[in-house]
Amino acid sequence: MRITLSAILIGIASLVLASSAVAESNSKRAVRIAGATYLGDLPTYVAEELGFFTENALEATVQYNDSGKQNMALLRAGDVDFALMALTPFVLDRITDPDPGQPDDPVILASLLQSHELTALMASHASGIESPADLGGRRIALEPGTNTEFVWWLFVQFHGIDPSSVETIPIPFSETSNAFLSGRVDAVVLPEPWASRLEAQLELMGRNPPHRFDTNSLYAGRWVVVTTQRHVLERRDACRDVLKAYRQASEFIERAPGNAISIYIRSLETPNSPVELRWEALDFDISLDWALIASLREQFRWARDVGIGNAGEPVRVLELLEPGPLHDGWPTAVKIPVAARGDRRP
Repeated sequence: MRITLSAILIGIASLVLASSAVAESNSKRAVRIAGATYLGDLPTYVAEELGFFTENALEATVQYNDSGKQNMALLRAGDVDFALMALTPFVLDRITDPDPGQPDDPVILASLLQSHELTALMASHASGIESPADLGGRRIALEPGTNTEFVWWLFVQFHGIDPSSVETIPIPFSETSNAFLSGRVDAVVLPEPWASRLEAQLELMGRNPPHRFDTNSLYAGRWVVVTTQRHVLERRDACRDVLKAYRQASEFIERAPGNAISIYIRSLETPNSPVELRWEALDFDISLDWALIASLREQFRWARDVGIGNAGEPVRVLELLEPGPLHDGWPTAVKIPVAARGDRRP
C-alpha cells in the first residue's frame, strides 16, 4: 500500500510539474502587439490576417490604435509587449525619461518601413493658402508627440517660416478632419489614412480638394518595432519570432501588393484609390542600418532645438537599438555593430 501511495504521489507531482512547464511555455509564446491604423503599419495587418504570428507558434493578441504615441504609452504601462511607431514617440520617450538605462526602457528591434508621402500638410483653398508664406497668421492642426510635429518643424525650417507666426492647435488625428471641414483650422498635418479620408470627404461634399504641400524632399519616414530591454533579455526567442512574422509579411507585400492593399482597405474601410496613389512611396524591408541611426539623430536634434525634456544631454543612439533578435535570424539584415549575447545587462 505504501509503495502504491508513493507511486501515486510521484505521478501527481509529475503531472503538476508538467502542467506548470506547459503553462510557462505557453506564456512565453503569448505576445501582445500594439499596431496602428497608419498605412505604414501594413505589415501588422498582413501578419495578423494571414496567420504569420500563428505560423511562428506565437499566441498574438493585436490591437490597433490611432498613433505610435498611444502605443508607446501602452508599452510603458506594461499593457503590451511590442509596439509599432514612428521615431518621434520613441525619441520623445527617451529625452523625457528621468532615469534612462533601466530594464523596462524601450529599444528598437527593427525598422519595417522607409516611406515618403505618408504625412501630408494640407491647406484649405478657401483660406487663400497657396504657398508656404501664406501660412503665417494661420491655424494649423497637428497631434503633438507624433511624427506630424516633427514634419511640421522640418517644413518650417526648410521654408524659413517664423513658428511664432503660426498658431498650432493640438488635435488628435481622429478629430482633425472635422476641425478642417468646419473651418476651425486653416491647415492640417496628417498621416495616412487620415489625409486620404479628408480628401475623400471633401470630394463627397462637392468641395475643392485641399492644397497639398510637398514634404517628400524633407525627410524619409520610418516605422519601427519596439519592445523593452527586459523582453529581449528574458524572451529573446519570442522577439526573434515576432520579427520572423514581420519578415514574412514584408515579403508578401512585395510579392503581392494588390492583395496586401486589399487587406488594409478591408480592415479599415478606407478609400481605395488614394491608398493606391500612395503605394509607390512605400518601401517595406525589415532591417537595422545606419540610415535609421541618421534619422534618429535628426529627431534628437529637433528635440534639442525646440527644448523638449533633457534633449541637451548626449544620447548614444546605438544603445537604443537591440539588434540581437534580428541578427539571430537574418544577420545580413543588420548593418550596425552587434553586441554578443549576454554583453548587455539591465
